[in-house]
Amino acid sequence: MTWRTEAACKDVPTEIFYPAAGEITRGRPPTPNTRPDPYAWARQICKDCPVQFPCLKEAVDTRDHYGFRAGQTPTEIYVMIHGPISDTTKQCDWCGVVFPLGKYHNTRTRFCSKDCGRAYDRVVWREKRRERGGRKGRAA
Repeated sequence: MTWRTEAACKDVPTEIFYPAAGEITRGRPPTPNTRPDPYAWARQICKDCPVQFPCLKEAVDTRDHYGFRAGQTPTEIYVMIHGPISDTTKQCDWCGVVFPLGKYHNTRTRFCSKDCGRAYDRVVWREKRRERGGRKGRAA
């Protein structure tokens, strides 16, 4: 017998734990004070579930951070799996702006945005072209 047979959610539709984006906002952009909790029903079901620990363990082991599991939101499960998003800051090699390393950066990130990276690449490409003596394929 697995833990799923004892779960409080065994007869509940999975849409409650994995709501679609349209169901969360109901077509209107939510404001921070009036944002509905998309997992309100899931919280009620998970509140007294006797098998929360095995459910959460499976979510972490399978790296499933897309739905509400064991009383935890997808963001909380993501942090359990991948660790917290860094508060470290770096300085952009192109523009000099100090920027935080967010979830879209890694520790080797050199630029604050794609635009700065592209500008740097253009300058490097022009310098290499000058060193070669101009454009290739030009008749002398």
